[in-house]
Amino acid sequence: MDEPVQLSSLTSHLICKLCSGYLIEATTIIECLHTFCKSCIVRYLDEDNKCPECQLQIHQSHPLSYIMLDRKMQDIVYKAVPGLQAKEEQRIKDFYAQRKLPLPQEVQSVESSSTTERASSPHEADQVDKSSDTNCHRNDTQVSILMMEGENMPALEKKYLLCSIYTTIKTLKRYLSQHLYKTDNKHHMLDIFCQKELMGKEHSVEFVLRTRWRSKHLPLELEYRQRVDML
Repeated sequence: MDEPVQLSSLTSHLICKLCSGYLIEATTIIECLHTFCKSCIVRYLDEDNKCPECQLQIHQSHPLSYIMLDRKMQDIVYKAVPGLQAKEEQRIKDFYAQRKLPLPQEVQSVESSSTTERASSPHEADQVDKSSDTNCHRNDTQVSILMMEGENMPALEKKYLLCSIYTTIKTLKRYLSQHLYKTDNKHHMLDIFCQKELMGKEHSVEFVLRTRWRSKHLPLELEYRQRVDML
């Protein structure tokens, strides 16, 4: 039987090094993968261009272009620290209520999705507002991509895409298949490369940015080629 993990053993990984509190709107520096609260790192990078943890220079003039929201890390923090998510949601609601301002749509979407997770029965889940399901990842961090054709490949009419960081290579291949061949059933005939390296179909745009594109300027440049089966 697996032994339960003590929260104290995880705390150092869930804490923002700038404010010493639990990560809120966890935001990761693409270059070194260190994570901080969004408000903390944005405020810090207004005055400095180095990572506050490892002192690596993020970018000489535009460091804010090389950070991204890390929703997976934030989910881990909320699951590891009971009550933190509810407390943060209440703090945001109080902030807008005190100033008599309407609650932003993205905040309402987060609330409705978290309510869905807390529903204890199928009946309760059915009563939850489904508005978050219609967002189609529009609230995700968006990344610009330049799709470049490989040798002997037809060019796309529109080469620039804007998509969620959670988009997978497989989804991009289906998009290419639909626009190149008028059907998404030929996605298996295509390969996508970044920096001349073949990308796995389950890789996300976020993964490619962090591990292959790293500190380069956007748009992320991907090349599509005809698949070549190895003998």
